[in-house]
Amino acid sequence: MPAGPTVSALIAIPTLRYAESRGITPSQILEPLGLSEADLEGAEARLPFDQYEALTWKAVELTGDPNLGLHVARHMSAGALGILGFVLMNCRTLEEALEKYCRYQRVAGEGIRTTMERQAGEGILRFAFFENGPRECRPIMEGMLSSTLVMMSALCGQPIRATAVSFTAASPGDESEHTAVFQSPVHFNRSHNALVFPISVFECRITQPSRELLALFEKHTLDHLRKLDDKMVYARKVSEECARMLQGEVPNIDAVAQKLAMSPRNLQLKLRQEGTSYRETLDQVRKDMAVGHLRSRQTTVAEVAYLLGFSEPSVFHRTFKRWTGSTPRDFRQERVHG
Repeated sequence: MPAGPTVSALIAIPTLRYAESRGITPSQILEPLGLSEADLEGAEARLPFDQYEALTWKAVELTGDPNLGLHVARHMSAGALGILGFVLMNCRTLEEALEKYCRYQRVAGEGIRTTMERQAGEGILRFAFFENGPRECRPIMEGMLSSTLVMMSALCGQPIRATAVSFTAASPGDESEHTAVFQSPVHFNRSHNALVFPISVFECRITQPSRELLALFEKHTLDHLRKLDDKMVYARKVSEECARMLQGEVPNIDAVAQKLAMSPRNLQLKLRQEGTSYRETLDQVRKDMAVGHLRSRQTTVAEVAYLLGFSEPSVFHRTFKRWTGSTPRDFRQERVHG
């Protein structure tokens, strides 16, 4: 198993197709990286994220296109997301599709994490590289945002445009291509990579969804995730220990490492090789436990906050909204009564 996060090999196909449209063959990009087209075949073929990053930069170099990420979206299709693409196509609304995309994103790629939220009448999608990943890889992040818009438009059969687009990267100088591609204000040097929409966009209906097919494809997606999780040996061990130790106090890495008979430094190294960190793993455990408690309705919101080690309910309120886009009370009402 390659160290660090991986991506589905299918994710690289749009980049290769775009390069072909510029006269560059796949072998010209792949061979210098020790890859062949056969390495990208198969629904479960995966690449280390750093190799995918190198492939992207090689395509930029050979095509001579610094805006390659913006143009790769032209070759994006549901097929590039594999089984996850079929899950999205069978949701009822864009909001449901985006929720499932954020939940199952690791099937397509572990290198970027996407979150969604509702805020002041707007829908916001935020994108961030994994911890310890590249601080900036402009073509990958630009491809992520532009491809997301293409996929959203394809899912509901009508053009979807953001009201604002933001990148953490510095301005490339000439921003005209970004404006032309996104057809909305584009901002650089911001705190998040994000797409902002009117909240009504979330309610757009997906073209011809099937609940039966959704259940089938979602089952296959969960099976695929379990296979990925089977490779996350130390992340799973840390998750299990954190879940046991979360009883009103947040366990630190020293305590967990001691339980696993490891040094904290070695544990961090093992987690980094699996594409995560102690902080990210603990955060996921707290989120999962919060959702479980709120679904059960056996504890109050204040009690959930205490059990998960939050200093006060208001801190839990803010953190849960960052995790899910909903307040704890709204989440409980929507998920239990809705």
